Formats: sequence, structure tokens, C-alpha cells
Amino acid sequence: MSESYKRAYPSMVTAQTLAEMEEIIAYMKLEDRAASDVHRHEANKQDPKDSRKRLLEVWRKRLAGCRVDAEVHSSIVAVRSLVLGPIDDVESIVTLSSLSRQAHCYKLAERVLCKPLLQLGADLNGSVFGFGLPENLSIRAAVNSTSTDILVTQSVESVSSQFNAENERYSHRLVRDAGGAERYVFFC
Repeated sequence: MSESYKRAYPSMVTAQTLAEMEEIIAYMKLEDRAASDVHRHEANKQDPKDSRKRLLEVWRKRLAGCRVDAEVHSSIVAVRSLVLGPIDDVESIVTLSSLSRQAHCYKLAERVLCKPLLQLGADLNGSVFGFGLPENLSIRAAVNSTSTDILVTQSVESVSSQFNAENERYSHRLVRDAGGAERYVFFC
């Protein structure tokens, strides 16, 4: 470490990865104990949800302290995927994709974004991603049916009132197709 920080950094990342693997093992043991302690009183049980929240918080802080490098983030996120699902740490997935694009690793950026979506059962050609958009919601249809002068001179409220009902129906359809509002409560 005293010779060169650049040479020692990969070893430090490996040490961090090993430490996180130890934390993952401890967490999995806690989950197993909590599942097997069916006959214990609730006050004596350890809650894996609280442990998971603390673990996520610590991991986010650690990742924020890492060098901004796609390779480093990729190895760390890969280890964490042993415990985390596709939507547990969206911020690190988006960061990894962004870093991969900056490093010109486009296949990795695509895989990082698409893998969780496919695990969630998202249809990449569906309306959630903008395909199958009703024609009357597109801006092109609005411009074709209304002259540009009217769009510029009218107030935002009068123009948006033409589209509010259709937007509302379309939004409800998107939420229904995605599995309902109760599935996405954790984002709030």
C-alpha cells in the first residue's frame, strides 16, 4: 500500500468483496435461524428485515466510497446479487450501467439494465417501455390535429385538458399491466 495506491486498490476491492461475502453468510444464517425459530416468542426472534436494511445501508455507503470504475462496481454488485433481488438496489444498478457506458462497455450496460427487467417479467416491447402508445397520446397527433399557433398561444391548462382523460386511462392501464399499485409501494 505504501508503494502505490493504484497497485494496491484491486487488493482492497478483493478484501471488501470477501468482507461482504462474510456479511452475506451471516445474513443467510440469520434468515435460516429466523425461519427455524417458529416456536420462539416474537420478542426473542431476530428480525432479518432489520438486518437486511442495515446491510443495504452499509453497502450503499461503501459503494459510494469506491473508485468510480465499471470493473470495481461490477464485481461488487455481482457479489451482492447473492442476497439482493433485481429491485432491491436500483441505484447501484443504474450507476453501474452508466459507468459501463462511459467505459464503452455497451454490452455490460445493456445486460445490467435488462437482466433485472427480465427477472421481473417485464415485456421489453410492451407499453411500459413506450411501445404500443395510443396514437392520441403522442405529441405528433396533437400537433397534426391542432395548428402550431394554437399550441403556442393557448395556456398549458387548456391544451393539457384535451389529453388528461386519455392520459389517466393510459396510466391506469400501465399500472395494471405492471402488476398493480400495491407492488410498487416500496418506491414511495
